[in-house]
Amino acid sequence: MTRPPSPVWIIAGPTASGKTALAVEIAKRSNGTIINADSMQIYTEIPIISAQPTATERGDIPHKLYGYLSILQRMTAAQWAKDALQEIRMVQANGGQPILVGGSGLYLQALMQGFSPMPDVSQAIRQHVTDLYDMLGPAPFHEALQGIDPTTAARLHPTDRQRCIRAREIFEASGKPLSHWQAQPKESLAPDFSYRMLVLLPDREWLYERINKRFDTMVKIGALDEARAVQALNPDPGLTGLQALGLQALCDYLDKRVTLFEAIQSGQTQSRQYAKRQYTWFRGQDLPCGARLELQHPDRVNAAEDFFKNV
Repeated sequence: MTRPPSPVWIIAGPTASGKTALAVEIAKRSNGTIINADSMQIYTEIPIISAQPTATERGDIPHKLYGYLSILQRMTAAQWAKDALQEIRMVQANGGQPILVGGSGLYLQALMQGFSPMPDVSQAIRQHVTDLYDMLGPAPFHEALQGIDPTTAARLHPTDRQRCIRAREIFEASGKPLSHWQAQPKESLAPDFSYRMLVLLPDREWLYERINKRFDTMVKIGALDEARAVQALNPDPGLTGLQALGLQALCDYLDKRVTLFEAIQSGQTQSRQYAKRQYTWFRGQDLPCGARLELQHPDRVNAAEDFFKNV
């Protein structure tokens, strides 16, 4: 009988909660490979803005799925889950310990619970729907979406450009609404996997102070250069990577719509609001893991190691 693979370890939590530092310490003690589970840290062009681990932070620990995709490319949770599965199996085959690290709950959910099948969308349809959104504007486009997919439209704001366009793309490609596809049974990628999940949920005031300081540092070490380089690519406004925290605020500064002080404040506020949503999501989700531990501080390396190895 084939022996099931060892549990996949997960370190999750809000942005700036100390996941990277904790993961590196755990990896040192376990022949670990760190696999990114952050939806913005996959992009090549924004390592500073997305807070990807630096070479110094990584040390000699292998890191996978960081900066491996252009910001001009589209990524879905389902595609990331497939990429992560490939990396996990490679690490396990080589006798290592895969450690997923990130705060993108929907990515982790796609891997752990599976996802509903979705039809392929051609580039021609994608471009047609994008042009339609830009021509009609948010409110009329959303009103049209209500006529073909009222269930999805009810949970989307008209200005949620990316998701509104996605819902219409699916309908155009298949003739069936997105809500129909989401109601289908989920397809599990790795039913043989088990998971141990550690969630960092630090004191909020401590976290918000870290967020503010980190954004200040990002600006000092090159975030504006990254924003300028992204602008030069003339990207489609609907691309997922453009939602990176603070990116739009920095672009607004470069376009002289706001002061640098205002841009920094906006980026910090957006990051704190996102962290608050992550708190709520990770506390409320019941993901299928064999064991779960919540820690308030990332310095508790021994407690984390004991949880992963002995629970």
